[in-house]
Amino acid sequence: MSDKIVSLGAAFGKAAKAEADRAERFRVETLSQFPKPENPRLVRGFVGHRDLVVVYGGWSAGKSFFAIDLGCCFPFGDAWRDRECDCGAVVYVAGEAPGSIKNRIRARLLRHGKLTRKVPDPAIGVIGCAPNLLNGDGDLDALCRAIEAFQRSAGMPVRVIVIDTVHSCAPGSREDAGDMGAVLANVRELMRRFGCAVVLVHHAGKNAERGARGSNSLEAAADVIVEVVEDGGVRTPIVRKLRDGEPPELQPFEIGSVVFDQDTPDPVRVGVHVLTEPKDEPGDVRKARAAKMRRDGESFAAIARTVGVSKSTAERWCKGRP
Repeated sequence: MSDKIVSLGAAFGKAAKAEADRAERFRVETLSQFPKPENPRLVRGFVGHRDLVVVYGGWSAGKSFFAIDLGCCFPFGDAWRDRECDCGAVVYVAGEAPGSIKNRIRARLLRHGKLTRKVPDPAIGVIGCAPNLLNGDGDLDALCRAIEAFQRSAGMPVRVIVIDTVHSCAPGSREDAGDMGAVLANVRELMRRFGCAVVLVHHAGKNAERGARGSNSLEAAADVIVEVVEDGGVRTPIVRKLRDGEPPELQPFEIGSVVFDQDTPDPVRVGVHVLTEPKDEPGDVRKARAAKMRRDGESFAAIARTVGVSKSTAERWCKGRP
């Protein structure tokens, strides 16, 4: 009898806690309780600590290289593209080609002088399999336990979780509003548990001008959207959305290489993100298209989205500046 009473008491306690949690979720706040507006601080003026970031592009556009370059800044508190970053750990969920992702991270760290002997591993870790964030039984909890263990060993908070790619972590998804909503619910739970930003690496749709593949609910939920556009080897990251503020111009990059074991008979070349100058050829057919769109009354922002260049480049072309 006493065991039954204890069991009933525990069940009642769980029910009461669940009810209290539900009440807290829907708590109404008044003006004096609103947080004061502030600029994003994870990446100053660009990404906030709990932002959802979507990085998308076509095949081989360089979206993973872009995500790796960003993620490798946080363990050291290094600036990213001249923007200050808060220091913290990073978890990279490599649902596709984990061996390649690990090599690229190593190459990026080596190129920037971050791999030195007798120094502990930096606080960036890779999970080399894809959790099922669509309907995986227990995958989210298992993923969180693994990240919590890594966070304890790193001795610093996890600032960013990269999921590469959305498709690999949602097997069988139709990528419609219902399936994408289920994935986003699990992504938001990751953000809630760790108080971190999540970067989703995603593929472009068949018509790149229409944005990322699948339901537009993903783009609606995102705080920051970056499209990576490749043209003749130059990759241009274009900020398509910044929920609060003016989207910044980001410098383009190329895929360079780092050679490992170069003094051996079997050297290994690994691609690495390298900043470069914008590509601007006199005969670029996009210039004529941009000029026509401007004559038709389109804004510079709309022209930039359509032809795949930055807003400042679109304005420069339309005004005939070199």
